[in-house]
Amino acid sequence: MREAIKRGEIVENKTLRGIYFLLGIGFLVVGFMGVILPVIPGTIFVIISAYFFARSSKRFLHFILHNKVFGKYIHAYVHGAGMPLRAKIIIVVTILISFAFGCYYYAR
Repeated sequence: MREAIKRGEIVENKTLRGIYFLLGIGFLVVGFMGVILPVIPGTIFVIISAYFFARSSKRFLHFILHNKVFGKYIHAYVHGAGMPLRAKIIIVVTILISFAFGCYYYAR
């Protein structure tokens, strides 16, 4: 998938390109919902949508790669750098705080 996003080769078949575009939109919507809802991971869905946009639309791929929220994570994924340490720390702290609140309210 990394190589497909790097190359950004659009498929020739218009029907398949349309299907990829719709899948990209669907995964992008779920990814943006992941920013708002703590239950859904957003980044992985945006990476999947970047793959579909790389196969269907250069304009939407450019939008995803230069997005101020997800762009740096997709660039890190494409270039094999993985998730930044700061993002990992934020995720772990968020999970621990959510777990602590859950335990507190369950114990009451």
